[in-house]
Amino acid sequence: MATTDNSSALGLTGIAPPPLWMCVLLGIAMIVAGVLVLGDVVLFTVVSAIFIGWTAIFAGGFEIVHAFWTKGWEVSCGSCCSEPSTLHPESCC
Repeated sequence: MATTDNSSALGLTGIAPPPLWMCVLLGIAMIVAGVLVLGDVVLFTVVSAIFIGWTAIFAGGFEIVHAFWTKGWEVSCGSCCSEPSTLHPESCC
């Protein structure tokens, strides 16, 4: 008999699996969404391209804000390079 592990990747325990009706409902929603996408491929291609574009714009904005909030660069010897750089040899050990 097989056993299932209901623990999460973060190590949280005591999390109950979702009820069967929720899994069935999500499956039906995925089938309906798939039929809609196959019904009008061009429309959903445009919609997904717009969504990905706006997501990239917001992510870029967050990156710019984060760049100004960063106090300084801390580079550990093994994280970015395995051999000294020819442009800045002092940046690595």
